[in-house]
Amino acid sequence: MKKILDPVTMEEAARRSGFLSKVGNSLDNPHVKEPLAIIYINIDFFRLANIELGYINGNQLISDIFRRLISCFGIDEFVEHLYFDNFVAFIADGSRTLTLIEKIQEELARPFTVKGKAISVSATMGVAVSQKKELETPEELLRNAEIAMFYARSHGRGNFEIYQTEIRTNFTQRFEMELELRRAIFNNEFLVYYQPIVAFGSNEFKGFEALARWKHPTRGILTATQFLEVAEEAKLLEAISYTVLKRACNQTREWKAKFGLYPMLSVSVNLSTGQILDPNLVMEVEKALIQTGLEAFSLHLEISEDSLMVNPELAARQLLNLKVLGVKAVLDGFGIGKSSLGWLSRFQLDEIKFDRSFLYQLLENRKTIALAESVVNTARNLGMKVVVKGIETEEQVKKFGNLKFDYFQGNFLSFPLSAEDSNNWLETQVSARSK
Repeated sequence: MKKILDPVTMEEAARRSGFLSKVGNSLDNPHVKEPLAIIYINIDFFRLANIELGYINGNQLISDIFRRLISCFGIDEFVEHLYFDNFVAFIADGSRTLTLIEKIQEELARPFTVKGKAISVSATMGVAVSQKKELETPEELLRNAEIAMFYARSHGRGNFEIYQTEIRTNFTQRFEMELELRRAIFNNEFLVYYQPIVAFGSNEFKGFEALARWKHPTRGILTATQFLEVAEEAKLLEAISYTVLKRACNQTREWKAKFGLYPMLSVSVNLSTGQILDPNLVMEVEKALIQTGLEAFSLHLEISEDSLMVNPELAARQLLNLKVLGVKAVLDGFGIGKSSLGWLSRFQLDEIKFDRSFLYQLLENRKTIALAESVVNTARNLGMKVVVKGIETEEQVKKFGNLKFDYFQGNFLSFPLSAEDSNNWLETQVSARSK
């Protein structure tokens, strides 16, 4: 299978050089007036679509996209397919930029037919406008447009951004973090912290959720929210996530051997969107279990609603294959996305984790308590255990315990702990139960 982490080939370099040459000729043309503009176009989530469609069909989709883009521009304008899912366009009349961006999105939204399937795509775009063409080089304009695209993508797919000086500062910071993340992977700087999960009422220990942490050489311990977005944009999140998976499996196997009171001790590990759509996911999970010696039923893999919604058909197949392997599947953060319990019945899920913010919306009005109970009952009827995360007070424990939820986790019970502190926490629990 072709590797989809695009090194610049000679062909790609030639395309870029040819585009810059055309832009240079336009900048030198005395008949071309300001403002001029370059649009950098990145097709959203194409890497994942390429995995699902296959390389040949992915290439066909790119060709179809290219033809659609060409149709958007006039005689004095041109488009180039730089590489993979990236295109660039030159606009001779920069005042038309916003109109063209709207036209591009409309063209891409019209379904493409690939393998008999109707596929709609969107694009994230960055724009660089030249007000004084004699002071700017084609390379600078293209680079500024690319920076603007990355900045737009950091605020969500399908957006566009016009380059400003402040964006370069932001981009530089993100680029520096990307370099640091690559070094961190090489230098093995990622840690796994663990947050306990217990049963309502009995406080019977269920297991831990494994959480990624970065031991930054100068900034200390960073939580996933501080680096996750950059890691995902840089296509590094899967490598980090698989590292967390293997370490969490190994640590759990060690704890199970040490603490005889917890033969059913489990660990929940988060999967990224890239992982749930990775054709090698099941193989990687099985390899982690074999290498660490952890039983499959002790591993719970957490998937966000957003990950399921990117490609529901593929996600359903992945979850089914994980089920065959013996691994448990958990839907994380239910209530903050677009899915419903009825819709989720199509997936092979063992647990649902409710986001506390969703439940508190239900409980703000007494009339909605019946709705919360209905949600729990529906989940149970689908054969799923129900977990609440984010519990911080004893009052919250009582409130959600009365609604018959199965398990909870949160800072009331314990903040996420290092492996050493988790070991000490377990020892305390074993000691207390043996008295």
